[in-house]
Amino acid sequence: MDNKKQYIRKGQKVTFSAKLKKGDKSLTSWIVYEGNQCDDDHIIKEEKQVGTEFTFTFEKAGEYTIISYGKREEIKKKSKCINKTSISPKTNNEGKEEIVVDKLDSECAIRLKVIENTIVSINYVENKIRNAVRKGTTDNWELKKGASVTFKANFYIEKPTEEELSSLKMFVLDSNKNILVAQEGNNISFTPENNNEEYTIVAEHITPSGDKITKKITGKCVLNSVISIKPDKPGELFRPNEEIIFKVDRMKFSADLEDTSRTKWYLNTILKQEGGETFKFSSDKKDEYFVEAANIKPNSSNNKKDPDTCVFKIVDNEVKSISIKGMPKVGRPFELNAKTTFPDLTSEEIQKIKWDIPFNYKEDLGSLNINPWNRTAYFHNTQGIKDPRTIKMTPLKAGTFKVSCRINSEIVEENIEIVQPKISSAHWIDKDGSSGNILEKAGYYQEMYAYAKHIGLDEEEVILEVYDVTNKQKPIYTSEKVVVPKGSKEICIPYTIKKTYKGKTEEEKKKEDRERKDIQIFFKIKAADTNFLIVSSNKEFENNLLTITNKGDIIDAYFCNSDDSQRYRFVKLDTKIYLKLYVANMIGKEIEVFFYDQYGFSLSDLSQNFNWKSWDSIAPRVEGKKAFYSDKKVIDNKGELLVELNTSKFKKAQNHIHITAVFKTKVNDKEKGAYMNLANHLVLYYEKKLNDIVENVSAIKVAKGKVKRVQLEEEEGHSCPRCTAPVTVAQLRELFPKAEEDTLKTVADTYTKYMKELQMDTCWNKAHFFAQAAIETGSKLHIKKGENMDYTSEERLYEVFPTRFFEGKWVKDKSGKKKFVPLVDSNAEFHDEKNRVFKSKELSQKAKQLINNEQNIANFVYANINGNKDEASGDGWRFRGSGLIQLTGRENFKMVNDKIEKLWGQSILTDSGADQVRENRELAVLTAMGYFAAKGINRIANWASSDQQIKEVCLKVGNDVDIKIKNGKTTNHEEKKRFFKDKSSKTFKTNECTLNSELKIKEGIEWLLSKAITQEDVLKGVHYKVPYANDFNRTHPEGENTMDCSELVCRFLYQIEWCSGGWSGNTFILYDFAEKYSEYLTKHDDISYKPEKGDIFLWRNTNGMGHTGIVIDYDENTDVVTTIESISSKETPEGINKEIVMDGVTQLKWKRLSRHLLSHPNTNGKSTCRFYTPKEHFSKVDKKIIWKGKYVEFKIIIK
Repeated sequence: MDNKKQYIRKGQKVTFSAKLKKGDKSLTSWIVYEGNQCDDDHIIKEEKQVGTEFTFTFEKAGEYTIISYGKREEIKKKSKCINKTSISPKTNNEGKEEIVVDKLDSECAIRLKVIENTIVSINYVENKIRNAVRKGTTDNWELKKGASVTFKANFYIEKPTEEELSSLKMFVLDSNKNILVAQEGNNISFTPENNNEEYTIVAEHITPSGDKITKKITGKCVLNSVISIKPDKPGELFRPNEEIIFKVDRMKFSADLEDTSRTKWYLNTILKQEGGETFKFSSDKKDEYFVEAANIKPNSSNNKKDPDTCVFKIVDNEVKSISIKGMPKVGRPFELNAKTTFPDLTSEEIQKIKWDIPFNYKEDLGSLNINPWNRTAYFHNTQGIKDPRTIKMTPLKAGTFKVSCRINSEIVEENIEIVQPKISSAHWIDKDGSSGNILEKAGYYQEMYAYAKHIGLDEEEVILEVYDVTNKQKPIYTSEKVVVPKGSKEICIPYTIKKTYKGKTEEEKKKEDRERKDIQIFFKIKAADTNFLIVSSNKEFENNLLTITNKGDIIDAYFCNSDDSQRYRFVKLDTKIYLKLYVANMIGKEIEVFFYDQYGFSLSDLSQNFNWKSWDSIAPRVEGKKAFYSDKKVIDNKGELLVELNTSKFKKAQNHIHITAVFKTKVNDKEKGAYMNLANHLVLYYEKKLNDIVENVSAIKVAKGKVKRVQLEEEEGHSCPRCTAPVTVAQLRELFPKAEEDTLKTVADTYTKYMKELQMDTCWNKAHFFAQAAIETGSKLHIKKGENMDYTSEERLYEVFPTRFFEGKWVKDKSGKKKFVPLVDSNAEFHDEKNRVFKSKELSQKAKQLINNEQNIANFVYANINGNKDEASGDGWRFRGSGLIQLTGRENFKMVNDKIEKLWGQSILTDSGADQVRENRELAVLTAMGYFAAKGINRIANWASSDQQIKEVCLKVGNDVDIKIKNGKTTNHEEKKRFFKDKSSKTFKTNECTLNSELKIKEGIEWLLSKAITQEDVLKGVHYKVPYANDFNRTHPEGENTMDCSELVCRFLYQIEWCSGGWSGNTFILYDFAEKYSEYLTKHDDISYKPEKGDIFLWRNTNGMGHTGIVIDYDENTDVVTTIESISSKETPEGINKEIVMDGVTQLKWKRLSRHLLSHPNTNGKSTCRFYTPKEHFSKVDKKIIWKGKYVEFKIIIK
């Protein structure tokens, strides 16, 4: 309870008032209990059915509980939850003061303490103008010599009566216990004069019952002294002869003229100046210096790190490094940037800077440099020149060259490689994630891709042109501009050929379809900028022909492996086998596939080369032949289906089995069928070598053959071609129809440019990102100059930022949303017109001073939150809401900067960098993407389609706030959900996304290896990358710098995407989960089990302690398991001939049946050590733990 509300004076009359939700007020009853036990033995007063007001006089000191009720059985419930109340004094009819308790919470029960009001503490009375007192340890103060100070005695009940004050005396004692000052009342003032003298401030109060209560504090008289100094310029490096002014930044107490006159300034421990608030220094000697300000005596010779000392160096401005912005390529500009000691250049340094550039290029202004070797750039005219540390140039020749730059004595060199942009290896392909079949024939409306390898086209705009072979001059299709992703080596542009009818009737269309002939097409990929030269071969493009047929042909059918990269003709019986069918113009058609033992089929039937014919002609030929397996599949957008062949019937076969397939479908309501070509049938063999097989029905002599494919760039986890496809202007135009074309283009290009680097190249990420941006930024995608801080009224400031002004608390409304409720008290010393209580007198006036000044408002309301420094720092304005998703606060800016600084090439934490987030469209998009990636939103966005999952994405981006729309009010989370479901998910086709949802064991092990040192490193004394520590930072990325064993395993489970959020669990929790949900963390009790990569080993004892780690390899020949574990122990791993001390994340080797693993002793309630296998990606089944106090609850979410 709040102190001033908690206590009641002995003999005080108190009136209580209850507010009813419903019912008859007159039936309200009251009970007063003595103490905190609410039972009949402790009742001292009960009044039944007296109404909602009740008055009682507390004659005896002690604690009391007061309850109002309608029915007696309600009392037990109410006694479990005693609530606060607000108490205000009121004068009764007899003119005496009484206490009225008129505001009760929903549970009508309160506790009061009846006391004799007396003193509880002594405090210093703050002087707003002159600070003369500093709080030291408990009840010990430092008092400024010669400055008047005032102390106050505080009562339990804050406003003492005159009678209570008359019984109070205060006095000041010196160190000899002499009384220096004595005074009645609860305030005393005096001036300490003797340096190092210790004073005691005493308050004595006689209570009405005659008890003497004494409170004391002590204060030592000290001289004012310097705490810290600072230079007038940032940094620790300064130029020769540059003037630096050092100023006293902070003193122990408020400073006056006498204090500054006693300040002495020292340079390298030598006294240089006596008196003064500032000290000026400059020198032409390059060296290290330290300046100290002291009022008593210097100490910098012993400790240069004290804040009253500044350490700095005088140095020349030198080039420190050369960086490259952009990709150096022939015909395209890029920048060379020289980083120097100081961020600025003097006019003299501008004249001295020198670049050596040994290749032919055009400068930024377009002039041709005709001297290709030993190029030296000087800058003699400094007026209006751009910063000479940056040179923008367009190379005219490819090659590897060494450039250098200097200002003074230091020369910095950098090798750069200039490439000639080139396209080669053009093919028409389909696309199945990391590879694609090369196509030679296709149908209309089929999904296919123009594929080519490239060099040097990163981030360039290209267009796809498709030509009919009969007219090589005019394309039949030209795509929109496509941005080639940064870091890529290939271009893959989607294309679908459609039938065109110009003003034809339905009958004419059917006739044209019947008469439509096959055509051949080829493609070219060109630079969107016609002035940009890409080296390519027209012949290679034109020879890459694709036949487009109008018929429903079976183009091919064959047996293969799961990813269609290997054709099968002869395979061992236990091999996983699939049948691939590729057809034209049958997208969406259902095909039934029947698998037969080939024995008994006519060779003439099997030689008909996939021709569709009436099923009536096939049915008699398969009659009596029982298909050993059949399946139905629908032809996908690529014209394909893939059927897994179930060969379980032949498990015990001793001979070779020849397998063929028959296909059945419906065309125009007529059943059609086709045989599989004889040349593509399959032979299953049992424990015989291929050479033993006698092939009697085919001239084919190979067991396996490669499918004609191209291997695409590694796209881990991407089995969906739309995921990695560029974001287009057309897609964004669907979502943001009011946005300008230039804006749409910049946003589309920027997202495409960085999506792979930031792991946002999925359909789901695109849909969620633009749903968030739509509500945060608006339908025009207008990048504003930052968050609008133009508040013109005090009330509006109070409404938007109540926590900055008022006392209060956070409560949850019916929907579970948190809302700040200000404290209301009309008797508070400082309150507004609505009786909301200000936190201080200063804050009661603050809003008047702020209104109509955007910068001051931002600096105040955002001070000391989100990582911002205080109001004076300017962080509030500097880091106000910016970019596509209103990035706010130094902490968030830093988090994003860490993610994108290398991509962008400069920091966004400076004034100019932060301003760029609000001014540069590309950076506004990039920072929003960086926020997505840094917060892990890119991870949880994948497969997030339910209301709860969309809410989790929204919560990661920001709080749910009320917003106004045309039809009334809603919340921004509700609007984001609606936009995702109704618009962005449809634009990016998330319902068709085939993003790989397998556990990412490989990536998880790579992460583990980045954290571990080897057991051999331990022997050599190598420092741990991640030391062992049992701490509480177990899920945040910053906590990865130290880990214990279970934290490492839990973070590994997160890395492999077994769970969507971090687990803050220990070995006890992991063990308990596996016992309850073995289908998701499967325990292998069989002692002969051979562990797989990504398995974990685990044991625990009854008190929750135990050990766990991850298997990263297993050698079946030696029975040795390689693990990575965070371990603090002394053991002897396999391959080491002596005991080693381990204390961090270590890669270790153990025999599978060693004491460390499966032979770990089962004593004292320990579980037996076993291996466990994580199962199911979080997109299928998410696993969460929820902490409730000391206990944990598991939550399984089936997707």
